[in-house]
Amino acid sequence: MGSFDDVVKGSEEFQLYGSAVRILGLDALERAKRAAGRAKDLLDLGEIAAIRARRSP
Repeated sequence: MGSFDDVVKGSEEFQLYGSAVRILGLDALERAKRAAGRAKDLLDLGEIAAIRARRSP
């Protein structure tokens, strides 16, 4: 995934219960899952693709 700065760049800021939180975006999450290469992470790639399909017009 890279350095902390790389992770911050790949995240998005949201308000949650009155606090700003950063959450890894789909592109960065997919890169992290592929880099980890574990079976359970690779299984998540299908779900990430499904989320993208639901977001696309």
